[in-house]
Amino acid sequence: MNWFRDIVTGKDNQTVAVGRVMGLIVFGLFIVALPCAAVLTLAKGLVNGDDWTKIMGSLQVYVPAILLSVGGLIGLTMGSEPKGEGE
Repeated sequence: MNWFRDIVTGKDNQTVAVGRVMGLIVFGLFIVALPCAAVLTLAKGLVNGDDWTKIMGSLQVYVPAILLSVGGLIGLTMGSEPKGEGE
């Protein structure tokens, strides 16, 4: 799980970066879990095809907005993280 530590820690590779953890949670909820829930509701017949078309059309705005919010979480909290060795 060394790769996971690299994802959630800051430059010092020891301290957990709050922005990265929050960004990971936002990404997991809104980019992974929510579309999976939409697919399941469509598969069970709870949503018809017209509604699915509206959902897919809104993804052009939704996905970039979520990705920008994740980038903002990481970028805006980067200054408060401990520095790595030699910095």
